[in-house]
Amino acid sequence: MARHDNGYTFISILCSLGSFIVIIPFFFPLIKAIVAATSLHDFEMLSVEQFYHFFQEELYVSEEHQLRGEHTIDLYQQGKTITIDLYQDMIRRRVNDTGHEIMLFHVDSFSLIKENESTLIFHIKTKRGNKYEKRLSVP
Repeated sequence: MARHDNGYTFISILCSLGSFIVIIPFFFPLIKAIVAATSLHDFEMLSVEQFYHFFQEELYVSEEHQLRGEHTIDLYQQGKTITIDLYQDMIRRRVNDTGHEIMLFHVDSFSLIKENESTLIFHIKTKRGNKYEKRLSVP
């Protein structure tokens, strides 16, 4: 009697099917976690945190700063005036009042408050209604 080793046996099919049945229930929570991690709120929060980081770098490099109202701050560094302000529904950065670089989109309101000589408080409300607040120490 000739033995045929090519092909699948019934046992190998049952093992594969058993493994598949054990792994399938873990895919649904994994897919749910991926969808939750890529939600718009997470991207929005990341964008706001990135804005805070970029602003803090600008603030630390500047020699002096001056608030103009609640929506505008001027930073003076190396003979340049860098203005960060609210423009339509975005926060922009301008150098010597020319051009603009968008730092944050979809902003409903933005305010800067000088708590004391060494602390600035940011309040940002996005178009989605989320509110963010950050305290930055001024060098």
